[in-house]
Amino acid sequence: MSERTAEIGGLPVSYLDHRGTGRPVLLVHGLGGGALNWMDCAPLLARHARVWAIDLFGHGHTASAGRSASISDNAELIADFVREVADDRVTLAGNSMGGFLSMRVAADHPELVEALVLVDPALPQWPDVIDPVVMQLFAIYATPGVGEQFLEQWAETIGPEGVVDQMLALCTRDPSRISREFRDAHVAALKEREGTPRAMDDFLVAARSLIQGLWETDPWREMVRRIEAPTLLVHGEHDRLVSVVAAREVAKIRPDWTLRVMEDCGHIPMAEDPEEFTRIVAEWLGALPRAGTRAARAPAP
Repeated sequence: MSERTAEIGGLPVSYLDHRGTGRPVLLVHGLGGGALNWMDCAPLLARHARVWAIDLFGHGHTASAGRSASISDNAELIADFVREVADDRVTLAGNSMGGFLSMRVAADHPELVEALVLVDPALPQWPDVIDPVVMQLFAIYATPGVGEQFLEQWAETIGPEGVVDQMLALCTRDPSRISREFRDAHVAALKEREGTPRAMDDFLVAARSLIQGLWETDPWREMVRRIEAPTLLVHGEHDRLVSVVAAREVAKIRPDWTLRVMEDCGHIPMAEDPEEFTRIVAEWLGALPRAGTRAARAPAP
């Protein structure tokens, strides 16, 4: 694994290059995360594919300077990254917000996407299946002034270690299954971002943009209908942020998609059980025919 920087639209974009050979796979993290979210599974995936993991605008080591951390800007960032770095059609594998972004890129830029792997993607949900803590948390994020005050007080009260431990408790079925290296790397990354002036603003821009995108269900359904790429849904049975009920509803809308439920996992199965996650993804990708290069699928001028 090596950390690299690409110039995308005149701006530096950080990513992790996990190398490997085979199908090009771009890993897209969720809200408040970064390329490090994939650190335990990406080396395993690299045994089967050519793997990169990107830091989106306003996340990880990619600053939002000149752009925003919104859904729109980050979707275009992903598309531009595929054109500039991958230089071929890719499998987009997105977790949480990264899953929402991957769906949007696949719908808007089908010539860039060979396949989709949606890992507990952010999905519209009925209120009766949303965890009360999660509902309260996102209501706070969505409220101007309140979100800013909450994040400032939260970080000051419990510090980076406490923030990471609380998020792992929320995002996993069993935090003890998360590797020590994963936990420590995320604490170090959060400490580093504490000195970034726009870190909190970027997080809230991304959160509010995502909430708006999930609230507008008709455009969301239209986006899902437009996706041409073969799609694998991998979802943790015990996900508190996005109920597995929502994943099963999407599978009804798109019965041609494949749903695999990981029974012992929460919202980040690629970190909670990286070996089983990799086995599921590698077997599914291995059964897909190669659909040709990006150039072969590019629309006529």
